[in-house]
Amino acid sequence: MVRIFALLATCFLFAAPAYAQQVRLAWDANAESDLAGYRMYRSTTSGSGYARVGEIPCPALDAACATFTDTGLVFAVRYYYVVTAFNTSDRESGYSNEVSALVLNPDPPTAPTGLEVAEQGVNVSARWSPVEGADYYAVFYRPPTSDEFRLLEIVSATAWSGRLPPPGHRRGGQ
Repeated sequence: MVRIFALLATCFLFAAPAYAQQVRLAWDANAESDLAGYRMYRSTTSGSGYARVGEIPCPALDAACATFTDTGLVFAVRYYYVVTAFNTSDRESGYSNEVSALVLNPDPPTAPTGLEVAEQGVNVSARWSPVEGADYYAVFYRPPTSDEFRLLEIVSATAWSGRLPPPGHRRGGQ
């Protein structure tokens, strides 16, 4: 549960992982008597670059309008959301706390084959055979002292190169 500090009231915002190229947001209804509605904003960058993706007119305490479904999203992309409340004078609150969701494909393609990895000092490169129907590839790494795989990057090509994170580093919240 993520707490939103709004100009008009305090709400709670949730983001659910999506499996149909959509994300559903929900929050507690605002109790202010002059509430006129909510505005939803989305970005693919955490903390900035938000663009309005929706507006819901809503009288105070109407829980039926305290949800929003964002559709037409791209699989394997992480989206960041904030919500604002606005009143009958069209005064808008500040952004809520941010929540994020990664849109997953419910029918993922088969695993890539033909993986070849080359190490050159601290740099690593990998390449693999293309998979029919795959739009993106998630590149993971398992440090030798861990049982956890960590996401390095999501790429559209059938190759990746870069530096592995230092031991104990958790890149991208993974």
